[in-house]
Amino acid sequence: MGGKRAAFHVKARAGSPFWQFHCTIDGQPIREALNVTIAEDPNKRKAGREAAARYLHHCARLGSKPAPVAVEQDTMTLLEQYVDTDLAARARKRGPRYAEIEETRLVKYVVPRFPLISMITRQTWEEAQGTMRGVKLSTIQRVTVSLRLFLRYCVRIGAILALPMLTAPSGTEAAADASQRRAFTEGERDRFLREVRKLNARAGRVYTALLYTALRKGALEKMLPGWIDWRANRVTFPPGTLKSRKARSFWLHPLARKAIKAEMGFRRNNLPVFGRFDYDSHNERSGLFWTACRRARIPFDGLTAHHVTRHTACTIAGNNGATLAELMALGGWDTPAMAMRYLHLDAQQGRKAVERL
Repeated sequence: MGGKRAAFHVKARAGSPFWQFHCTIDGQPIREALNVTIAEDPNKRKAGREAAARYLHHCARLGSKPAPVAVEQDTMTLLEQYVDTDLAARARKRGPRYAEIEETRLVKYVVPRFPLISMITRQTWEEAQGTMRGVKLSTIQRVTVSLRLFLRYCVRIGAILALPMLTAPSGTEAAADASQRRAFTEGERDRFLREVRKLNARAGRVYTALLYTALRKGALEKMLPGWIDWRANRVTFPPGTLKSRKARSFWLHPLARKAIKAEMGFRRNNLPVFGRFDYDSHNERSGLFWTACRRARIPFDGLTAHHVTRHTACTIAGNNGATLAELMALGGWDTPAMAMRYLHLDAQQGRKAVERL
């Protein structure tokens, strides 16, 4: 008799150089051209992998249980669908740069090692990490997290049966492998601000606010005019808006206050004061931040484009005698562990302690 009917079909179409994908899901016919040409793949193997990935994706989209698919799913095809669906949904909340970084990690480190999605298991992932020579352990940590999110999507649409338990380098290993971060000195800070103002007036206001408040980039991007109390000279972030998820108030340095007021003259009252900004060119050292550092003759070693501003504010405050409680308030920390990093217990302070005995 007729035998078991296939879940989908890959066919050639007269006049088209591409293989065609045909299937019917819950009575709904789907006809699409694949991204594989007949000349490139005359035996339909690569086309079959892409067709299988599309079939599973359409089943998930329509809420239909897929039939068992024996053909291996192409990783790049699934990744493209993941970028357009799950990752795009998260990017709407976290910004397009987040999606671009996640996609780059997967394309650069995962796809070349695993052309077929079913190849990714705990053992093979550990072996793949061994081939990443020259890659920082902290980068492998981040790639592992990105890959776990991608594999959850693959499980949801039925491309793989179970989520592999992928391991990543421990925090201790990654910290030992990472380069030592450093802050600007007071002289470097002032030179940097002079140069960045010459390059871009708005960037000058952004970095002035960051360097004189110790706020994170994400916090400054969210700051609304209504949160600022000009009489008390502080800004209060409501619960859920900061990394700690708690309400926090921050004192405004006169230079930060001036920069914020100047920026507000360019924006509507119901919008964030600064909104989204990005001056590091995705850390390629060709963006405005790095250009300003180069002109100010500041070495790049140990610098991170945005976090260095927070690190600098806390370091300078600690060097100038800020107490532990003052540093905790400046950085918005609940526990003293982070603030202790900026308490520089040098010989001069030890001498003062001895004199108190």
